[in-house]
Amino acid sequence: MSAKSNTLSEGRSGESREPTRPYILQPPAAGNCSGVQPEFGRAHDVERIHGIKRGKLYQKIKDGTVKSISLREPGKKFGCRLIYLPSVSAWLHGELAKQNPPVPAADVCPDNTDLS
Repeated sequence: MSAKSNTLSEGRSGESREPTRPYILQPPAAGNCSGVQPEFGRAHDVERIHGIKRGKLYQKIKDGTVKSISLREPGKKFGCRLIYLPSVSAWLHGELAKQNPPVPAADVCPDNTDLS
């Protein structure tokens, strides 16, 4: 009796075959995720990203300025509140626009001449 070798290049019936998948010689490179922002976060994430404390955040959730959801199953004592981070950014951009109104075009002189 002859012993058969079971290698990748030899099939069951003895005919030669090619591997079905090409081999990867290098591991995949990691992508650049620096511009990716999460959509939801907890209160400590809002504090870490925007510097807004928990009390102020919950005031804004209560008055409807900031959107959030509660992930608590019915009958359970504890849950998890997730804050919609784009709503926090929108609130901050709104406050920025209120506190720094745009300069009217008539007051801006492109050639730096004195208007008085």
